[in-house]
Amino acid sequence: MTAIQLDGLAAAKDQTAKTRVAIAGATGYSGAELVRLLSRHAHAEIVGAYSSESFSIDALVETKPDVAFLATPNEVSADVAPQLLDLGVKVIDLSGAFRLGEPSHYPSWYGFEHPRPQLLAEAVYGLTELCNGELSKARLVANPGCYPTSVLLALRPLTYHIDRTQPVIIDAKSGVSGAGKKADVAYSFTELFGNFKAYGIGKHKHEPEIRQGLHLGERTALVFVPHLLPSEHHRSRRRASAGVERRPRGDLRRRIRKRAARTRAAGRTNAGAEERREHAVRGDRIPGPAGRQARGHRVGDR
Repeated sequence: MTAIQLDGLAAAKDQTAKTRVAIAGATGYSGAELVRLLSRHAHAEIVGAYSSESFSIDALVETKPDVAFLATPNEVSADVAPQLLDLGVKVIDLSGAFRLGEPSHYPSWYGFEHPRPQLLAEAVYGLTELCNGELSKARLVANPGCYPTSVLLALRPLTYHIDRTQPVIIDAKSGVSGAGKKADVAYSFTELFGNFKAYGIGKHKHEPEIRQGLHLGERTALVFVPHLLPSEHHRSRRRASAGVERRPRGDLRRRIRKRAARTRAAGRTNAGAEERREHAVRGDRIPGPAGRQARGHRVGDR
């Protein structure tokens, strides 16, 4: 989660100062988890928390935040983030409003014309494991989507070795909270309990984000099949496969290990190691002392 970059923001100021944080959308699933993480972060002070429906820019700015987190719908973030930036407030957006670099993708994938397309080039894609220092200086951070996060961590080290004549195949799964808080029969208990189904094939908003992250362009075939698990927490699980150019096996392993060694927060397991899947450590991706404070009981990752 991009909240770990608060360490860098605080370090840029007085070593004893905390980063003042305001959160819009704090009552949603992502927003509530964000409140939980930031309230235990050694370098953060929550100065304002608002629901998506009731917050105003004036009220948020009155709290004098250093950074505002937007856990708001895509269209809301696309409208609010530019206004906050114009007022000198840094923004970390958890929606998809600034993830894509190509403005023309927003009408087709997100259903709206982007109001400030020039900001798409400025926004830093906040997948911390793949950033090279850009986050500490960013005004606008686009938090990555759940499926792209899991896919890019697996395949990005092999980006320039993918055989683009072969399809990239992604079998992905997540829990129901990823759909957000809304009344819909498709997400009711009786529809979900004991069920397991594919959804959004060929039209999921994360597809162009995955293409962008792997530099696939439009010509490489991407078979992306997301599934809905009958579980509460929005834990992304995926199996991703891609053909690679013929290279010595040891060379590919060295590339993956080299990439992993440069990332503080990415966890990895040895080949053949068993993974416990029913639980995940909350706060696990906050490194250092702040992460040790944030790590709690094993209840899920959202």
